[in-house]
Amino acid sequence: MNRLRRTLGVLRDNWRDPSFWLEGPDFVWRHVLTAPLRRAGWAYQRRTGDAEATTIGDADWDNCIVLDACRYDTFESVADPSWDLRPRLAAGSDTGQYLAANYPPSVTESDLVYVNSNPRVANEPTGDFHEIRHVWQDEWNDEYDTVMPEDVCAAAREAATDHPDKRLLVHLVQPHIPYIGPTADDLPSGAAIQSMRSGDAEMDDSKPYAAVKAGLVEPETVRAAYRESLELAMEHVEALVDDLEGKTVVTADHGDLLGERDGRWVGEFSQWGHPANTPATPLVRVPLAVPPFDERKTVRDGTATDTNQTDPNSEQLEALGYR
Repeated sequence: MNRLRRTLGVLRDNWRDPSFWLEGPDFVWRHVLTAPLRRAGWAYQRRTGDAEATTIGDADWDNCIVLDACRYDTFESVADPSWDLRPRLAAGSDTGQYLAANYPPSVTESDLVYVNSNPRVANEPTGDFHEIRHVWQDEWNDEYDTVMPEDVCAAAREAATDHPDKRLLVHLVQPHIPYIGPTADDLPSGAAIQSMRSGDAEMDDSKPYAAVKAGLVEPETVRAAYRESLELAMEHVEALVDDLEGKTVVTADHGDLLGERDGRWVGEFSQWGHPANTPATPLVRVPLAVPPFDERKTVRDGTATDTNQTDPNSEQLEALGYR
């Protein structure tokens, strides 16, 4: 019933937009024709496997660091081995579903400060927080078309200092596109290929995976750029974990497809990225890591405000592949 309401809501909000109807066949396929397959896929994921079906909102933490589009297998290969790591079943396969499951408009989190570097969050309806700091507004990196991990971690330290008695939710962009690191720098047209705006690297697609389809980049190169982005982010995440008081968890909003065809059995033929409502294992099996900690933080309720009313720049959304 909730999925039906969301589908009707999408129709209600977009039926006047001509571009919406240009995408109509995809919408009907994803939300109507294959909906039973996708529901069965989610049920299968919940009943099988070793991933714990725990939402970020229900997990026990003082500080939560969210890596965007981070796969469990890649995280496991780069994470600090001293951390207590287990797989978690994500509530969705994209950021919109993550927000809807954890922080919908009906939720009030008066003890939570959200430090966010993904402009997509500002484009979605959310609950109310004690404060939300949109780092992308002031720290957008024009070279890479993203927010660098060191900048969002610096903002997190500042928020922790300003609000020592509040829980902290820190949302990094990495390893989501655009990638960062030496492999990304060596791609055709340098980091510009990450955005793939019209005219960049002979591409017209907003997602860098189009370069693979066009034969400009080998699939393994994209996978290497993804891994390097996570490795670079983890350097700053590990330093931030050491600086924060209380119990910190590190997780992801969803995973990512890197050439796998796991989505075909639920009617999803994309092999790259993170299409919505696709219960494929690389998309929904994400890490939940707990680094060692000493004492818990003393958390107190504060005043919740209507905080997430910021319109993101369309080019910033485009750079992350959302338009």
